[in-house]
Amino acid sequence: MSCGAPASARTAGAPTATSEAILPLASTRTADGVPLAPKARPTAKPSSSTGVHSTCQAAKFGEFRGKTFAEVEQAIGRAADQVEGQVAGLKPGELPPGAVRITWRLADGSLIHVDVPGAGNTSPFLINRAPHVARISPEGYHLTDAGVGVPQASTPAHIEIEPDARLREVITGRGGQ
Repeated sequence: MSCGAPASARTAGAPTATSEAILPLASTRTADGVPLAPKARPTAKPSSSTGVHSTCQAAKFGEFRGKTFAEVEQAIGRAADQVEGQVAGLKPGELPPGAVRITWRLADGSLIHVDVPGAGNTSPFLINRAPHVARISPEGYHLTDAGVGVPQASTPAHIEIEPDARLREVITGRGGQ
């Protein structure tokens, strides 16, 4: 649309219809598929979970950041349900050759994972190379220590914990589950 002469209080005649004219009825119609008013509050979905506070069980164990594995296990109140990647014969301070995942499955469908990256982990991000907790809601989105949904690959989704003797026992299969 080009700019014409400045507007004046006087016109030279009746307005002329053009293809650029704004049609009032068309401009006030609701687009197809858009409801006139929301019927219910929006619900959290994995694709839109950022910033949503979850009340699932995985969010209810207090803060894990900076805790030892034994403190995490104590807060949850039981041993893990599954350990993937166990390896026997690790020396003190040695990382497993491959990743180890320790998982608690909670009654509401939420999960808590402790991920122990393997020695071959070459991630450029320090948090991905350290033992960390991931809290997962029943809907599948990742949570911060405070239970707020965040992107899966974000730093707040990886809650760093301290390795300890109990973690070594679980990784090597000597500490029971």
